[in-house]
Amino acid sequence: EENGIICVTHKKNVPFTVENLKETLEVLRQIAKNNKICICNDISDMTVPDLESRNFIAAESVMLVRAMALVSNTYMATTIGESMMIWYKFSFPIKMFDNSIEAKLWLKQYL
Repeated sequence: EENGIICVTHKKNVPFTVENLKETLEVLRQIAKNNKICICNDISDMTVPDLESRNFIAAESVMLVRAMALVSNTYMATTIGESMMIWYKFSFPIKMFDNSIEAKLWLKQYL
């Protein structure tokens, strides 16, 4: 946690699965303590999520997230992030960035 912003980084070669998402969400819920949180999510090394994983995160995130900044320094991850923002109409503010500094500055308005 950095000044009220939770930072998440996807690791290389770790599958983006519902099982992994459940574990991550459980940790985030423990940190959040029943509050909605602002997340700076570095997706640069994220693997391509399957449909089940995309649907799961779209459904579950609305109960936990106040605002989310997606950070990517790769074309592939940027494409994945932008596609998810188009396919799923999230009920919270979400925006794409190419660096975490700008992402965290943007998130501060939602703290």
